Amino acid sequence: QEVEYLSPPLTFIEPYGGEYVEATEAGPVRVIGVRIAVSSKSMLVQEVIEQKMQLHIQTFEYSVDEVRRELMELEDEYERRLARDNLSHFDEEFRNFPWVSFVDRVIKECELILERHRGVDPEAYHDERRYQALVGEMLEMKRMARSKAELYLRDDSLYIDKVISQSIRECHRLRVSKLRKRLEPAGEA
Repeated sequence: QEVEYLSPPLTFIEPYGGEYVEATEAGPVRVIGVRIAVSSKSMLVQEVIEQKMQLHIQTFEYSVDEVRRELMELEDEYERRLARDNLSHFDEEFRNFPWVSFVDRVIKECELILERHRGVDPEAYHDERRYQALVGEMLEMKRMARSKAELYLRDDSLYIDKVISQSIRECHRLRVSKLRKRLEPAGEA
């Protein structure tokens, strides 16, 4: 009769004690004594997945805070850009639009992506392809948020009311498109 013993993942089995031969109805069986080395810190697979999800969410929250800090550092540049703009182009709402309001709108979009990640099925963190996509989206969020700010700050052809009405993704695509056009040699245009 065969007996099955289950042990947690990452359990190590090492020979311990002697070995001997035992006579059974099926014939001689060599028996080797073993010792199971179990870490008291070993987790179940579900606990590992849950931990991976929590670490991702915490990293994402930190990334959103980092985006806020980076954008707030651009306030002086925003004031200089606003001073260059012809204020008659602006609706009343945007004539004295504070930088913190711009940043808040960008952060709100970032937090919507974060909320979507919080709602993802934990099994997605176990599927390597899906997990990589989540990490990629988090990194892309940072790049897109920065692009929205830089699009307004560095492109005098766009005014705050136009930039603020577009999503971070749309602003990123527009900025990349404008950068590509600038880098194209004159003969390829």
